[in-house]
Amino acid sequence: MELGKRKNENKVESTIDLMDGLMQIEDGEGDKLSDKEVVDNIVSLVIGGYMSTSLSSMWAIYLLAKHPIVLKKLRVCTKFVPCNHDFKFVSCIDLIIKNKS
Repeated sequence: MELGKRKNENKVESTIDLMDGLMQIEDGEGDKLSDKEVVDNIVSLVIGGYMSTSLSSMWAIYLLAKHPIVLKKLRVCTKFVPCNHDFKFVSCIDLIIKNKS
């Protein structure tokens, strides 16, 4: 497993990514997380990120379906979006979200 491999290779106390950070956490008594606790924390974060993204997307789609005028404004606003980052586009979306346009 990747966790065991990292424990053997990483004798240096440096944080490169989430797993390294979790492997270095110590409680008040100086004990580090067990391998199971590290894996459980990573799984929780991945699932939490997935769930929040999917729920946000679901609510956005639902609310746009319930408010066709806002959906129409959004379609007009996004019709001619250039490939580069356009701050006018972002402002337009922000106004629609805040219902100020």
